[in-house]
Formats: sequence, C-alpha cells, structure tokens
Amino acid sequence: MPDSLQKKALELLGEPAPLGLRFADARYAATSHQLSLWVVPGNGVICVFESVKMASACTTTVQAYHHGVVLQTYTVSKGSGGRPAKFTSFGVAPNGVKRVPAKVGSRWTAVDVVNNTFVIESRQPIGIPPGLQRPSQ
Repeated sequence: MPDSLQKKALELLGEPAPLGLRFADARYAATSHQLSLWVVPGNGVICVFESVKMASACTTTVQAYHHGVVLQTYTVSKGSGGRPAKFTSFGVAPNGVKRVPAKVGSRWTAVDVVNNTFVIESRQPIGIPPGLQRPSQ
C-alpha cells in the first residue's frame, strides 16, 4: 500500500495501534468499478480500505474468511430533498462466493463477485445482508 494511502488509512481509523495492522502485507484487490480496495491484515483482524472514497471496514480474520468484509458508503453531494445522491456498497467476498445478495430500495438483486470483490451503486439505499457465506466444502 503506498505511503500516502497508509497515512490516510491511519487517519481514518483514528487509533490503529491495537489492531496491529501490517501495511507491508497489504494486498490490492481490483474491482469492476475502478475502486481501489486494499486488504490489510492485523492482529486477528482484516481491514479493507477503499482509497478513492477513503472508506474502511474491519472484522475478525475468522469472520472475514467465512463471511467477507462489506463497506457501505454514500456520496456526500446531496440530491433533491437533502438526501444522498448516490449509495455505494462494496467489499471483499470469501473464496468461492460468486454472487452477493443486495436489497436496493425495496427490491432484492444479486451482484456478481469478480476477483473476490463486488461493487453496487444506486440512487436508492443499499442493504447487504451480513454473512456472505462460503459455499459448503
């Protein structure tokens, strides 16, 4: 992970010391929407940083292995009525997961997982259910 992004990631977390993040071991995960996801291991945790929107999410290593890591953001620019203009959900799915269910507004859809990453954007709120399950071995 480039030093400039590492500095932003540390600022975003506020107090990263207890997590023991190992930025030297960070891995870049390409997405289908040109977002830059960086997966950073720590002491029993995995954190994902998105360097364009500078969003982050962390979970335990076990949780990430079995269920993935999901980040959800919305654009700061406001649409009509003062509501967010665009919502984005993205994350890293466990090996073997091909599609992620998502609720966009009031309807359910499925989002393709490419290279263990997924991205969905909408003008409606997006909900990703917890626990992106690995297929049974």
